[in-house]
Amino acid sequence: MHFLDDFYYDNKIKDMVLISDDIVNHIAKNDIESLVEETSYLNEVCVRIESHGSTITGSNGNSVCALSNLNDQQVNKIAEQTLASGGRHLFQDYRLAYPFDNKDLFIFGQTIRYDGQMILVMVSTTVEPLNATIRTIQSQYLVIATILIIVTIMLALLISKMVIKPINHLSLEAEKLPQGKYNNPDIKINSKELIELNNTLTKANEEINKADKARKELLANVSHDLRTPLTMIVGYGEMMRDIEGENNEENINVIINEAKRLSSLVDDLLDVSRLESNQVKMHLEEVSLNEFLSDVYDQYLRYCQSLDIEFKLELANDAVVKMDKKYMSQVLYNFINNALNYNNSEHKIIKLISEEVGDRYKVTVYDNGQGIKKEDLNKIWDRYYKVDKEHFRFHLGSGIGLSLAKKLLELHNFEFGVESEYGEYSCFYFYIDKE
Repeated sequence: MHFLDDFYYDNKIKDMVLISDDIVNHIAKNDIESLVEETSYLNEVCVRIESHGSTITGSNGNSVCALSNLNDQQVNKIAEQTLASGGRHLFQDYRLAYPFDNKDLFIFGQTIRYDGQMILVMVSTTVEPLNATIRTIQSQYLVIATILIIVTIMLALLISKMVIKPINHLSLEAEKLPQGKYNNPDIKINSKELIELNNTLTKANEEINKADKARKELLANVSHDLRTPLTMIVGYGEMMRDIEGENNEENINVIINEAKRLSSLVDDLLDVSRLESNQVKMHLEEVSLNEFLSDVYDQYLRYCQSLDIEFKLELANDAVVKMDKKYMSQVLYNFINNALNYNNSEHKIIKLISEEVGDRYKVTVYDNGQGIKKEDLNKIWDRYYKVDKEHFRFHLGSGIGLSLAKKLLELHNFEFGVESEYGEYSCFYFYIDKE
């Protein structure tokens, strides 16, 4: 409370000093009387100027002005004290007779010499104690504070209902995410962040379910692919052991081929695992494209001939390209194995083709097999995805060949894809830049 009183009093005093200085600066002007009257009225102060018996006064609009009640003795006393103070002095709590007995009166006196004469300028104002005003503010503050507390509590409850509860609901549902049981709760608040979080968790739940389904299919298919050659190996081995005359080259070759198939499956699984964990390091080298494709063709030619499959090689002009020969051979092996596994046409044809397309070469593996439905084209690259559960299948490949081929091609940054017409043909291809 004392702080407010002091602040209020200081402002009042500063106003008087500024008004006095302004009047002093205009003493030489002829319109000083108008200035005194105007200043007194606008600033609610009393002004009195004394100069050798000449008096100019200005009131603040009230019927009584404090300075007009001063007698000559009081004026002389104010002038003496002002001169003694260096020409500027503040008279505080200067009490006069009625009607100012119950009010604090401040008078600021300033003396100057003008045209050989001493001039006394007095500015006065009254200040009332702020106790009543402060009490009023305090009572209003208590009312406002009470209202603010009530409003704050209501807002907190509203925010809790609209925001905290949905967050808690999302948190409880998110705990089910590892099991893929997120239920996509309805968010009833128009919060972009909460809606995006809910959508993200929903997508994560879908991916978890897809991954779990893929894991189960992977386990089932790997088990199937492992069981078939193992059954063949065990069956032929027992037959060679128990039946006289069955220990021949043909049966031994069957066991060897099935063992190679097992080895191929294990190798592909290990390759996929290394690729997914970024443990594969490529060794790029300059390779003759036609020589590379011819080597792959020669490895499959005799096998295709034994199955009455027409295997053709169509090469464009030779070029030197850069690749990891081992991994790109694996890509072509998987493309050709896929063509063998899904080619159930009466006259089977497989083509290994290279063609020049601008500043690149396009390498294609074509087969006239059953083809792929349009809705399955984007899914065939997924590990162990099968477009037809009852497909014709030779004893080649591991079942994850296309997934492995995709990862190896992405590692080379080669553009690749598939074109197919269901029931007619399939073409798996990739592009490789010229050196």
